[in-house]
Amino acid sequence: PTVSYRFNEQWGVGLGITYNRVDGELHRQVPVAVGQAANGAPIVTEVDSRVEGDDDAWGYNLGVIYQPVPETTFGLTYRSKVDFNLDGSFSASSPVLDQLGIGTVTDTAALDLTTPETVNFSITQQMSDNLKLMFGASWARWSRFDQILVTGTEREEITNEQQNYSNAWAFSTGGEYQLTPELALRAGVALDFTPTQDTTRSVRIPSDDRRIFSLGAGWSPTPDLTLDFAYSYLTERSTQVDQTKTDSFTVAGQQTPPITSTYSAGYKNEAHGFGAQLTYRF
Repeated sequence: PTVSYRFNEQWGVGLGITYNRVDGELHRQVPVAVGQAANGAPIVTEVDSRVEGDDDAWGYNLGVIYQPVPETTFGLTYRSKVDFNLDGSFSASSPVLDQLGIGTVTDTAALDLTTPETVNFSITQQMSDNLKLMFGASWARWSRFDQILVTGTEREEITNEQQNYSNAWAFSTGGEYQLTPELALRAGVALDFTPTQDTTRSVRIPSDDRRIFSLGAGWSPTPDLTLDFAYSYLTERSTQVDQTKTDSFTVAGQQTPPITSTYSAGYKNEAHGFGAQLTYRF
């Protein structure tokens, strides 16, 4: 929920709180050496490794609007970072572990995750009685997302994957046409530059620069009430992921020999988004 107050014809402010919840799973096939063949080569099996966890946390939004003339509006919004401390469980299983009498390996799991704060700036220009154009720029402090580090009670590191995100910008432009006094139609496009680095981009989040195309509408059945709806199509630039990872595994208190594996693949991502908003004016 967000509450806004207009001081006069030029200035208005807003304040809101957000309730955020994360409920996720990390899943990976981990190569494990469980013995040696007669020629000395390691006998390798894959262990199905899963980490599950959840947490909820609070954040807040701050905003200000400045309207120097009736046709022009400037907006500035700050969305806070959100700190999550996920707690959950770790399990690893495979038929080979069952055959060795070890069974499923379990542990607790903990992950600290901070989603970035963002700053958004916008300009809205009323071109005519029915048409307005908008421009926006957004900055996100993605450098907070430096690693995925999952720890357990018996294992100092269950997962340690470096991400090394950098701060990123996004730019958008669009328009709104007031078709009738009650109905407004909207369209826009955005460029969202990736915070990922070529050297540390991983299969966990194989993303690259994004283009987002949006359509929307606002319906005001009464002067004080507005319902907004939006649809967005997101497409990402094709990207390449090349990873080399060395794994060892703790089984019955013993560390298995390290196994190095390589992975290479191309990715092309897309997504569809839907949004709705209710505004009531006091």
